[in-house]
Amino acid sequence: MKVYLITGNHEKLAIAKIYLGIDVEVKKIKCPEIQDKDVAKIAAFSAKWAADKFQVPVLKNDCALEIDGLNGFPGAFVAYVERWIGEDGFLRIMKGISDRGAQYRDATAFCIPGDEPIVFTSVTRGTLLKEKQGSHGWGLDKIFAVKGDTKSMATYPNNERIKLFNNDHWRKAGNAIKELLNHKRAL
Repeated sequence: MKVYLITGNHEKLAIAKIYLGIDVEVKKIKCPEIQDKDVAKIAAFSAKWAADKFQVPVLKNDCALEIDGLNGFPGAFVAYVERWIGEDGFLRIMKGISDRGAQYRDATAFCIPGDEPIVFTSVTRGTLLKEKQGSHGWGLDKIFAVKGDTKSMATYPNNERIKLFNNDHWRKAGNAIKELLNHKRAL
Protein backbone atom coordinates (compact mmCIF):
# COMPACT_ATOMS: atom_id res chain seq x y z
CA MET A 1 0.00 0.00 0.00
CA LYS A 2 1.37 3.37 -0.98
CA VAL A 3 1.72 6.13 1.62
CA TYR A 4 1.50 9.76 0.54
CA LEU A 5 3.68 12.48 2.04
CA ILE A 6 1.77 15.74 2.07
CA THR A 7 4.40 18.32 1.12
CA GLY A 8 5.75 20.59 -1.57
CA ASN A 9 9.24 20.29 -0.10
CA HIS A 10 11.45 17.97 -2.16
CA GLU A 11 13.91 17.66 0.75
CA LYS A 12 11.23 16.16 3.00
CA LEU A 13 10.60 13.52 0.33
CA ALA A 14 14.34 12.75 0.11
CA ILE A 15 14.53 12.38 3.91
CA ALA A 16 11.40 10.22 3.98
CA LYS A 17 12.75 7.90 1.29
CA ILE A 18 16.04 7.49 3.19
CA TYR A 19 14.58 6.80 6.64
CA LEU A 20 11.07 5.35 6.24
CA GLY A 21 11.81 2.13 4.39
CA ILE A 22 8.35 2.16 2.74
CA ASP A 23 6.89 3.13 -0.63
CA VAL A 24 6.18 6.84 -0.30
CA GLU A 25 5.03 9.36 -2.87
CA VAL A 26 4.39 13.10 -2.68
CA LYS A 27 0.89 14.50 -2.75
CA LYS A 28 1.21 18.26 -3.07
CA ILE A 29 -1.98 19.78 -1.69
CA LYS A 30 -2.92 22.70 0.49
CA CYS A 31 -3.92 21.41 3.92
CA PRO A 32 -5.67 23.52 6.49
CA GLU A 33 -3.15 24.21 9.20
CA ILE A 34 -4.31 24.97 12.71
CA GLN A 35 -2.51 27.63 14.71
CA ASP A 36 -0.97 26.06 17.78
CA LYS A 37 2.30 26.19 19.69
CA ASP A 38 2.51 22.39 19.56
CA VAL A 39 3.97 21.26 16.24
CA ALA A 40 2.74 17.69 16.89
CA LYS A 41 -0.89 18.91 17.06
CA ILE A 42 -0.43 20.82 13.80
CA ALA A 43 1.00 17.79 11.96
CA ALA A 44 -1.70 15.48 13.39
CA PHE A 45 -4.56 17.77 12.35
CA SER A 46 -3.27 18.11 8.77
CA ALA A 47 -2.59 14.37 8.44
CA LYS A 48 -6.11 13.48 9.64
CA TRP A 49 -7.70 16.03 7.33
CA ALA A 50 -5.76 14.81 4.27
CA ALA A 51 -6.25 11.08 4.98
CA ASP A 52 -10.00 11.51 5.39
CA LYS A 53 -10.38 13.86 2.41
CA PHE A 54 -8.38 11.76 -0.08
CA GLN A 55 -9.01 8.32 1.48
CA VAL A 56 -5.34 7.33 1.38
CA PRO A 57 -2.72 6.79 4.12
CA VAL A 58 -0.74 10.00 4.59
CA LEU A 59 2.26 11.45 6.36
CA LYS A 60 2.54 15.11 7.29
CA ASN A 61 5.72 16.63 8.72
CA ASP A 62 5.97 19.98 10.48
CA CYS A 63 8.88 21.67 12.16
CA ALA A 64 9.34 24.22 14.93
CA LEU A 65 12.42 26.27 15.80
CA GLU A 66 12.63 27.03 19.50
CA ILE A 67 15.22 29.65 20.46
CA ASP A 68 16.28 29.46 24.11
CA GLY A 69 17.14 33.16 24.46
CA LEU A 70 13.69 34.09 23.11
CA ASN A 71 11.70 31.76 25.40
CA GLY A 72 11.05 29.29 22.57
CA PHE A 73 10.04 31.87 19.95
CA PRO A 74 9.15 31.42 17.09
CA GLY A 75 8.32 27.77 17.78
CA ALA A 76 5.74 26.28 15.42
CA PHE A 77 5.31 29.69 13.77
CA VAL A 78 8.83 29.58 12.30
CA ALA A 79 7.74 29.38 8.64
CA TYR A 80 5.53 32.46 8.98
CA VAL A 81 8.13 34.49 10.87
CA GLU A 82 10.88 33.45 8.49
CA ARG A 83 8.85 34.63 5.49
CA TRP A 84 8.39 38.04 7.15
CA ILE A 85 11.90 38.71 8.43
CA GLY A 86 14.25 36.13 6.88
CA GLU A 87 17.62 35.10 8.28
CA ASP A 88 18.74 38.73 8.54
CA GLY A 89 15.76 39.53 10.74
CA PHE A 90 16.58 36.65 13.06
CA LEU A 91 20.18 37.86 13.26
CA ARG A 92 18.97 41.38 14.17
CA ILE A 93 16.60 40.01 16.83
CA MET A 94 19.40 37.92 18.33
CA LYS A 95 21.92 40.78 18.40
CA GLY A 96 23.07 41.21 22.00
CA ILE A 97 21.43 37.99 23.20
CA SER A 98 24.03 35.69 24.69
CA ASP A 99 21.90 32.53 24.97
CA ARG A 100 21.93 31.38 21.35
CA GLY A 101 20.88 27.79 22.04
CA ALA A 102 18.08 26.54 19.81
CA GLN A 103 16.42 23.38 18.70
CA TYR A 104 14.47 22.15 15.73
CA ARG A 105 11.49 20.08 16.86
CA ASP A 106 10.17 17.84 14.10
CA ALA A 107 6.80 16.11 14.18
CA THR A 108 5.75 13.53 11.61
CA ALA A 109 2.13 12.38 11.73
CA PHE A 110 0.83 9.25 10.01
CA CYS A 111 -2.88 8.70 9.45
CA ILE A 112 -5.00 6.04 7.77
CA PRO A 113 -8.47 7.22 6.63
CA GLY A 114 -10.97 6.92 9.46
CA ASP A 115 -8.28 6.40 12.13
CA GLU A 116 -6.67 8.84 14.52
CA PRO A 117 -3.15 10.00 13.58
CA ILE A 118 -0.01 8.71 15.24
CA VAL A 119 2.69 11.36 15.78
CA PHE A 120 6.44 10.83 16.03
CA THR A 121 8.79 13.60 17.20
CA SER A 122 12.48 14.29 17.49
CA VAL A 123 14.69 17.22 18.46
CA THR A 124 17.90 18.50 16.88
CA ARG A 125 19.82 20.72 19.32
CA GLY A 126 22.12 23.46 18.11
CA THR A 127 22.93 27.14 18.20
CA LEU A 128 22.13 30.20 16.16
CA LEU A 129 25.25 31.66 14.60
CA LYS A 130 26.04 35.37 14.51
CA GLU A 131 26.27 35.51 10.72
CA LYS A 132 25.03 33.59 7.71
CA GLN A 133 27.13 30.78 6.26
CA GLY A 134 26.72 28.52 3.25
CA SER A 135 24.46 28.27 0.24
CA HIS A 136 22.75 24.90 0.60
CA GLY A 137 19.41 24.06 2.16
CA TRP A 138 16.74 26.58 2.88
CA GLY A 139 16.08 29.54 5.11
CA LEU A 140 17.43 29.25 8.59
CA ASP A 141 19.91 26.50 7.70
CA LYS A 142 22.28 29.43 7.01
CA ILE A 143 22.29 30.47 10.67
CA PHE A 144 21.72 27.16 12.52
CA ALA A 145 24.64 24.93 13.56
CA VAL A 146 23.97 21.48 14.99
CA LYS A 147 25.23 21.02 18.56
CA GLY A 148 28.98 20.47 18.57
CA ASP A 149 29.50 22.05 15.14
CA THR A 150 30.68 25.57 14.31
CA LYS A 151 29.51 25.55 10.69
CA SER A 152 25.94 26.24 9.63
CA MET A 153 23.87 23.46 8.17
CA ALA A 154 23.89 25.36 4.86
CA THR A 155 27.63 24.74 4.47
CA TYR A 156 26.91 21.05 3.84
CA PRO A 157 25.67 19.69 0.51
CA ASN A 158 22.05 18.52 0.66
CA ASN A 159 22.88 14.80 0.85
CA GLU A 160 25.04 15.45 3.94
CA ARG A 161 22.93 18.25 5.46
CA ILE A 162 19.74 16.20 5.74
CA LYS A 163 21.66 13.64 7.81
CA LEU A 164 22.59 16.30 10.40
CA PHE A 165 19.03 16.44 11.72
CA ASN A 166 17.96 13.95 14.37
CA ASN A 167 15.80 11.82 12.08
CA ASP A 168 14.53 9.41 14.74
CA HIS A 169 10.92 10.46 14.10
CA TRP A 170 11.19 9.27 10.48
CA ARG A 171 12.68 5.92 11.52
CA LYS A 172 10.03 5.38 14.21
CA ALA A 173 7.30 6.38 11.77
CA GLY A 174 8.59 3.97 9.13
CA ASN A 175 8.65 1.05 11.56
CA ALA A 176 5.18 1.81 12.90
CA ILE A 177 3.72 2.31 9.43
CA LYS A 178 5.10 -1.02 8.21
CA GLU A 179 3.60 -2.73 11.25
CA LEU A 180 0.21 -1.03 10.86
CA LEU A 181 -0.02 -1.72 7.13
CA ASN A 182 0.96 -5.37 7.64
CA HIS A 183 -1.71 -5.65 10.36
CA LYS A 184 -4.34 -4.08 8.05
CA ARG A 185 -3.40 -6.53 5.25
CA ALA A 186 -3.73 -9.47 7.65
CA LEU A 187 -7.33 -8.53 8.60
